[in-house]
Amino acid sequence: MKFKNSLDDHNRCADQMLNGRHPPKTRPFAHSRQFVCLLLILILMAVSLAETIPTELKKLSLEELVNIEVITVSRRVEKLSEAAAAIYVITAEDIRRSGFKSIPEALRMVPGMHVGRIDGNKWAITARGFNAIFANKLLVLIDGRSVYTPLFSGVYWDVQDVVMEDINRIEIIRGPGATLWGANAVNGVINIITKSTDETIGCLVKAGYETKSKTIAAARYGFKLGEKTSFRFFSQYTEFDGYDQADGSPMNDHRQDIRAGFRLDWAGSEKDNIFMRGDYYQGTSEQIYNSLLLTPPYAGTVSEEADLLGGDIVGRWMSRLSSTSEISVQFYCDYTSRKDINSSEERSTVNLDFHYSLEPTERIGVILGVGYRRMQDQTDSATRIKLIPADRTDAMYNAFVQTDMSIIPNRLKITLGSKFEHNDYTGFEVQPSGRVLWIPHSSHTLWAAISRAVRTPSRAEHSIRFDAGLIPPNPMDSTSLLTVLHLTGDDKFTSEVMTAYEAGYRIRPGQNLSFDVVGFYNMYSDLRSIGFDPVPTIVGNPPEYARLTIRARNNIKANTYGFEIAADWVPSGNVAIKATYTNFRFDITSSDEFSFQSGFVVSEDTDPEHQFGLRAAIDPLNDVNLDIGVRYVNELTVFDIDAYLTTDIRVMYRPVGYLELELGGHNLTSPSHTEFQSELNSARAVIKRTIYSSIIWRF
Repeated sequence: MKFKNSLDDHNRCADQMLNGRHPPKTRPFAHSRQFVCLLLILILMAVSLAETIPTELKKLSLEELVNIEVITVSRRVEKLSEAAAAIYVITAEDIRRSGFKSIPEALRMVPGMHVGRIDGNKWAITARGFNAIFANKLLVLIDGRSVYTPLFSGVYWDVQDVVMEDINRIEIIRGPGATLWGANAVNGVINIITKSTDETIGCLVKAGYETKSKTIAAARYGFKLGEKTSFRFFSQYTEFDGYDQADGSPMNDHRQDIRAGFRLDWAGSEKDNIFMRGDYYQGTSEQIYNSLLLTPPYAGTVSEEADLLGGDIVGRWMSRLSSTSEISVQFYCDYTSRKDINSSEERSTVNLDFHYSLEPTERIGVILGVGYRRMQDQTDSATRIKLIPADRTDAMYNAFVQTDMSIIPNRLKITLGSKFEHNDYTGFEVQPSGRVLWIPHSSHTLWAAISRAVRTPSRAEHSIRFDAGLIPPNPMDSTSLLTVLHLTGDDKFTSEVMTAYEAGYRIRPGQNLSFDVVGFYNMYSDLRSIGFDPVPTIVGNPPEYARLTIRARNNIKANTYGFEIAADWVPSGNVAIKATYTNFRFDITSSDEFSFQSGFVVSEDTDPEHQFGLRAAIDPLNDVNLDIGVRYVNELTVFDIDAYLTTDIRVMYRPVGYLELELGGHNLTSPSHTEFQSELNSARAVIKRTIYSSIIWRF
């Protein structure tokens, strides 16, 4: 039987009937062509001016770009141009010139990634498909600390924040990274790397404001503690008053938080160094949820503030034992607390990793490691979403080995490796990978890879108890009862499995132009689905209603495929242009006959088929930056969300060397649009154009 009366769909229909309206469709391309033409003319004029006026600002070198060193692909330093993976790097300069004030916004620049803003404090972010507020196939790291929560297998983006000026770079792998990073690095890895304290000596004060009442204030101070040690501490305050819905009613998505932290770097000798970082945050994040009613209209909404609290400490010791070997030991502990009307959780995590790398010969490199993680949670059984048992402690052990073999020096390299993990849900998991890199010419690089990755079960998939939706009684049948859909976890739920096939080609047809093209085909099995008990139970008196239990299952198979293009053009030392394009397709090949249209079960239409981005960084005058960005996202039919085209413009003026004044606008070609919808409620935030300004003072 086919079932599509999810809670989201029912509430949307009820809202339309109660208010006698349908959600208005936006017209994202009204006047956009004329505006884009004007932008192109502006870019050409600025490029012409930049070529004739000298500047003292940092040159935008393509040579520097392709020779950026990365560590996420192989856990050792290598050139971006020689990495056998679909990797993209957002540099500190990219972040500064984009005008983006948060990590999710910065990720919009990456090909192959879909970033959908749900409201003022929630995001849906994924790579290569399966997007949702609880997107569960993307591993996110901040300085080596995983922020992927095992509660629902995803990331709470409203508490992942750093001072943007402290980010050195963000390395993004599209495609599996499980061989080195472990389970849940299925569709990608985001590795956020902050600057060393040597790079942030002195004081920085930042204040910014954006229409729609977004406020950011931050302060940072770095200093030397002797010749070998440097230290910095920071604090930041963020507040966002929230968006409105299409009918003008508020989304109830206010967010505010304050955080503070530190970082210490110690270089004891040429062989040893120690890094330590910690931060603490506290705030609130207003949420709006669907509520179930046992009498007409059967659905409503409730707004509640989530109380947020957390802190972490990360430490790493690295030592070079010889010219061909080194070791590193990393430790982190993390505490998070999140409490609202829907759920309440306190979680403590302790993690220890040991890595050893060596080069036994000039042509062979080996890296191996072991790790241990202990996770303990405490939940409240009085909330709407319950976990049975309420408290749980889990342990995970892992080991990995990877070897690089240079078959032809500087021409042909083969990489083989595998991760071996044991978790308390599914036991032993193996995640192997094989990669080959061929450099026929200094301007051409080809690579291909085959990998296996798994997404291990979340706490919720094994333990959840939740009234997730309902079916109203048949008005034509007086004996018909309201049916409540009761979502139940199952300890038989197993890991989702992916086999990935990838190939890439990097080419530099000229000194000022480069292309990076990647194609992929991913095969998924044992994806999350829903089974149901054949007979509902009758409960309640009065009123009586039927409860139909639906359970987590692994009965969906799917394939995804597509290609991604990134192009960089540097026509002059003062102009850089970046373009990206993503083509993505999704096919469900088999599934249960019972389907549930929500974020809990796979859907083919939660990710756009086409995305395009263009950014131009121009220095038209000395001490002046001009940055223009255009972004197009295809429609999402499952949510009835139209395609949209947005434009960002930023101007920065440096009147003196230590002062930066910034003025810009976001979504200038899109008066209003919707980007994504949460499976927790039917409300939709309308994202409108905004103007922002900020001031940064360094001394």
